[in-house]
Amino acid sequence: MSATDDLERFFFALHRHRALLIEAHLRNNGFVHETADNEKAVADLIKRGVCWRMDDESGRARLSQAFTEILNVARRDELRRYVNVDMGERLNDIEDLVASYRKAKRYASSEEQDLTYRRIEEQVYGLREALSTTSRHLWKEIESEFAYVSTLELKLQENQRVLEKVKRLNDNLGMLDYQTLSSERFAGEDPRLRKLFSASLLQQISNIREELVDAIYRLDAMLFTFRTQRRQGRIVHAFSIKYQREPGFNPSNYAGQTQIPPVLNQLEPLRPGGHADLDSDKDEMRLTRLIQNLRKHTEKTSPTEESARIKVAETTENKAEDIDFDALNLAVQTFYLRAADGEPVHAMSRFDLAPQGCPAHIWLFAVAARHNLMSPEELGVFSMKYIDDTDSVFNGLRKVSDIQVSLR
Repeated sequence: MSATDDLERFFFALHRHRALLIEAHLRNNGFVHETADNEKAVADLIKRGVCWRMDDESGRARLSQAFTEILNVARRDELRRYVNVDMGERLNDIEDLVASYRKAKRYASSEEQDLTYRRIEEQVYGLREALSTTSRHLWKEIESEFAYVSTLELKLQENQRVLEKVKRLNDNLGMLDYQTLSSERFAGEDPRLRKLFSASLLQQISNIREELVDAIYRLDAMLFTFRTQRRQGRIVHAFSIKYQREPGFNPSNYAGQTQIPPVLNQLEPLRPGGHADLDSDKDEMRLTRLIQNLRKHTEKTSPTEESARIKVAETTENKAEDIDFDALNLAVQTFYLRAADGEPVHAMSRFDLAPQGCPAHIWLFAVAARHNLMSPEELGVFSMKYIDDTDSVFNGLRKVSDIQVSLR
């Protein structure tokens, strides 16, 4: 269905229900009283957005604010045309109407009271609809991510503009709290005004404020994303200009610079690797089929000679290393005193300090153990460094061959 068909059906519905619309606008202050005869017509107008149903149980519908403004333009009635003003002026107008309503209750007839109340009701429901329309329009811009502009700078500008507008509207709605609307300035003790302000308007304002808070969070996140994209774009643009001016430009020791843009500070990718989970039996059959033919057994061509049995000496005695630990501790203390002279000292270069019969690995372990048992004051004086190499048999292990001790 094309847009032309939609508009033709819309104008056809307006023409078909023109009598109902004219009566509601001119004689009923924008209200449409639903009856059994016009039930389908009212439902059709509500479906097309021309009317909306009231929250109360009076069985009434009301012309939308946008359609009412169109009718006022057609009548050239500037006094009834609604001008989009700020929240403060809206509240002042409603407050003045409330004061007139109270005077009408005191001095005027019931007909004038109802007329004044309908004017207040019209302003309140107009305010409700204006807030809903503004919220829908703002969210439409947010959901589209400002697709009506193409450049990043314009998106940033639109984002900032909408964010300020949302914050300003949220601050203005803060003036319409329960205490304000239930005070003598507005509802007071009048039952009709309390129902109009406290029940109808206050609930709508609460819903709108929740939507505005969500919109603020969404706009802040979008603003951060746009600024990040702009910063990255400027870096790329600067590199592009640099290479255009100097085609052979090559930064020297780029990775060693202190300030590297995060977008360019990338690591080399690691090659993914994997291994079988030996602790799991779910792949046991699959792995068995993979390795069952890996080992090839060679046929024996000649009989092998039986080797003589190896004689094993049966003994339960273990050879113990006889080390004088007091002498070893004294030697380690002497070693650290030599390191305190100022020059770095290697443990194996001073292996002569170790007691006689002490293995080299015990000497290295004693030097390392003494450093690990130092107090915080001693650790602030001595620094220890392992001199090691990769183990040739086991992956991930390192073999210590010497220890260097120096002053910090």
